[in-house]
Amino acid sequence: MKLNTLRRALALTMALCLLALPALTQAETYLPEGDVTHVEFTLGASLHAQAFPASQAHLADWQAFLQKLDIRGTAEVLAPLTPFSRVYLDGALRLNGKDQIPFVYDGYHSYRYLRTPALGNEVFYFQMHNFLEFMLKPYYYMELPTQYLALLMYPQASYYIGYSYYAPAAATLAAAKLAAQEEAQRTRDAALAAITEALAASQAQLDALTAQKAAVETALAAGDPIALAALLEQYAAGDAKAGAEAAARALLDSLTPQIDAAAAQQAALQLALDGQADMTLAQLLGAVPEGYGALPDATAEDAPADEETDADAEAAAEAMPSALATPGAVTYTVPYQNLYELCEELDLIVNDDPDLERAYFYFTCLLTDLYASDMVLDVLGRMEDVLDYLDPEQQGMQVTETDTGITCVLGDTVVFQKTVAQGVTDIRFLLPTPEGFDLAIDWTWDETSGLGAALEATAAILMDGEPSAALKASGVGLPRQGDVSGQGSITFTAEGTSFAGSLAPATFQFDWVRDAAQLPYTLALTVHWLHPETLQPAVSLDFHGTLSASDKSVFVDAAYPQNDFFNLNESFLNEYKARLLKPLLFKLAPIVLETPAGVINDLYAFAAKTDILVSLVE
Repeated sequence: MKLNTLRRALALTMALCLLALPALTQAETYLPEGDVTHVEFTLGASLHAQAFPASQAHLADWQAFLQKLDIRGTAEVLAPLTPFSRVYLDGALRLNGKDQIPFVYDGYHSYRYLRTPALGNEVFYFQMHNFLEFMLKPYYYMELPTQYLALLMYPQASYYIGYSYYAPAAATLAAAKLAAQEEAQRTRDAALAAITEALAASQAQLDALTAQKAAVETALAAGDPIALAALLEQYAAGDAKAGAEAAARALLDSLTPQIDAAAAQQAALQLALDGQADMTLAQLLGAVPEGYGALPDATAEDAPADEETDADAEAAAEAMPSALATPGAVTYTVPYQNLYELCEELDLIVNDDPDLERAYFYFTCLLTDLYASDMVLDVLGRMEDVLDYLDPEQQGMQVTETDTGITCVLGDTVVFQKTVAQGVTDIRFLLPTPEGFDLAIDWTWDETSGLGAALEATAAILMDGEPSAALKASGVGLPRQGDVSGQGSITFTAEGTSFAGSLAPATFQFDWVRDAAQLPYTLALTVHWLHPETLQPAVSLDFHGTLSASDKSVFVDAAYPQNDFFNLNESFLNEYKARLLKPLLFKLAPIVLETPAGVINDLYAFAAKTDILVSLVE
């Protein structure tokens, strides 16, 4: 099933070329948010025969042929790569610098329309929800890697899957965080009220003790034993009959530390009130004297009935969800019930899409060559089992947010961690499953280098801690926000026990330059694919364009037929062949006449080997 390197290179080249024809757009009434970009460009591909090892392919002929072809176009682009993209492209395939096959490519959301004189100026309608299923057929019947080509040509599918999982999870975390913050604010308000109450009581106590001390001192100074006895009886202090003066002095000695303690408590309470803005919730609760206010009773459930609940404020603060547990941090718990409801919602992405089956075909395209698609889909369709596996005690997920990142812990597993510090972004995701395999994603983006950003990313299926399948990307010199030029490379590798033997890495070098950091600007971009054996540029793409700001008025409504090409039956396809073969041959004839014999020979051999020729003839 493994295709040779040249065939894979050609497939990748085709994908990158088609990516330059964005999912164009014709809008009826809805336009997504964002700015419209006007692009005027040329796109060319070239092959470098000397970069390939010796083979039977006529590489020199391919090199000469591709130099004669390029694409020019004018595009209006809004929200590219998203499921709501709106793009309109008026372009042409050029032969020796002259338009040969003009075309209009128009699309919005999942709808794509193509019109060209080469097909009799008829409008071809493509419903992209059916595209992945359509592209799996050549993989199944001809062993062509068209499922990967489909994912490259339809990046909106990846956006849809990613956002479908991200949005509900983010909403669940946000709701739990808000609930924790509201609870923390209520507790904080209660703590402040308790401190205020304690401060007033402390002041009253201090005033009473001070008045008592003054009265005793006055009575002692007067030397009146009857007055002393009456005073001692009033304060129930000592045995007045045993010696009024001695008892009064003992009372006086005991009042001094009480007054000092009351004054110290009052000062501490006042300090807490004055500095409340800089205190964490735990610190504020720690300032509440015992017996004042309604402190959190999170520990009360576990306390024996005949024992007093621990009123220590620090412990109580730790036992409750806290929005300010530590300076600059937000700590909260996502309850198990909320997680269970989230899992039920995520299940629907796989289980409740019978008409389109978007998740099914996406993961089938991505993983079927590894025989892992059914396994992953099965897990994604019953996320509640994963939740119970990770959190059998139903304690919920502990989340800690700081100024530099977020950490999510479920049971004993850190399922997600993100840190952003000093120009470096690290993301770690780990999802163990009851089936014994783990889904893991690692991502590091480093912008600290002076020569562009660096990327290290891995997505893996782990069995017993070892990668069954791991896809890796490693890049240097990648564009950063505000850069106007750069050179770099990115390498993609695949490894793991699921692969039969080692796979050659795919390495791309690129250099780019634009004349301004903001629109409008001109952009020149060259991308080289390096042959894995020679490590020399083997296939290149050259993009030259002028980009400027536009507005949404450039998009107009249009009426198109709704006969989806991906769902046409054999009779319709035969009608198309009969009706459109002549204009197609007429437009292709000049290109065929310019095609070297070696290229025609290679195309014929490829079509015959893969049964494409039989499909075209039948």
